[in-house]
This record gives sequence, structure tokens and C-alpha cells, in this order.
Amino acid sequence: GWDKGRMGVGLSQSESANPHHVETIRNLLIESGAEFRERRREREWRGRPAIEIEWHVRGQMAAQLKALAPGKRLTYRHAYLVEDEAQALFDALIDADGTRRKDSDRQLFIQNDRQTADVVQILALRLGYRGIMGKKPDGPYQVHITKSRWLTMRSANGKWIEPPRVDYDGLVWCPTVSTGYWLGRRNGRAFVTGNRFPPSLP
Repeated sequence: GWDKGRMGVGLSQSESANPHHVETIRNLLIESGAEFRERRREREWRGRPAIEIEWHVRGQMAAQLKALAPGKRLTYRHAYLVEDEAQALFDALIDADGTRRKDSDRQLFIQNDRQTADVVQILALRLGYRGIMGKKPDGPYQVHITKSRWLTMRSANGKWIEPPRVDYDGLVWCPTVSTGYWLGRRNGRAFVTGNRFPPSLP
């Protein structure tokens, strides 16, 4: 999609490659009562005929779309939607900028914007997935998502590795949270830890 300024919002989808996405977008626009105009474009792509559907959305729905994701960028508040809305957003994001493996539960989200990739990783974790974020040199961010069990960070090939003792001289952060556990991230991998500063200690 794209921002058309005072003209509203533009959306497009390939009917040749993704007819089910075209149907989904059209139905959502109709069901939400959006003011829109639909246009069908036929062209040639890589030597083959291709059909693209464009929607020009105006009025209140266009204003809402712009306000929800300014500049087509997710904000961190999107990561904390109620569960059913979070799942709907997550599924739509994978449909739009990701892939699903047909032979497994693996999913992949690809995005150039770091903040948007962050939000997708948080959404995945909140919904019970395992999400690992990485980035290839000069490439986009990738969030690898599975339903696999969580693994310890101190392991190799599924086996526990005794953590070594390391002399350290510096600042130590001890977050305090009501549950006693907090979620962190290191090198794109999220982890849950009970390492926190207990209020009873003072």
C-alpha cells in the first residue's frame, strides 16, 4: 500500500499470484464500510500476462489506516494488542511480508525496517511462538518463527553446557518485576530469566 496524501490510501495485490489475498482485502473493505474504488490492471510480467487489483480508499477508513501505522511503520503499541487482535495482525503480517512452510510449522517474516521486525518478534513471543531475529549483511531483517519448544541459551545440540565463571568488573543490571521473571533478548534471541533484584533484599 501507499499514502496518496489528501486522496487517501492506495492498496494493490496480484490477483494472478494471490487471488485469496485479493478476496480477503476486498471483503474486509466491504465489511468495514470503507469508501473505496477498485481498479483491475492487466499487464505483462516476465513474459506472462498478470492481473493486478488496486483499491483507492478514501474518507474515514483512509484516515484510520494512516493513523494506525504512520508511514506504513508499526509502532510498539501494536505489540500489545489484546490476544485475538494480536493474532489477526500477526497472521496478516506473515501473509503480507512473510512465508509459511507447508511441511512444518515454520514461518518467516522479512522486513527492512528494524522497528517493524521488533514488533513482529514481540507479537510472536506473546502468542506462544519462538521467534529469533537476525539480519544478513546488506540484507533485510528476518524473524524466524516456530512453535518449537524453548531452548536454553547454554546448550549445543540440545545438551546442557555448564556455564563458565568469568571475572567481571563493571555495571550489573538487576531489573525488578512483580512476577520474578523477565524477558530479554541477546543477539536476536529472546530468553526468560529469573535473574532479578528481589524487593525483600533491602
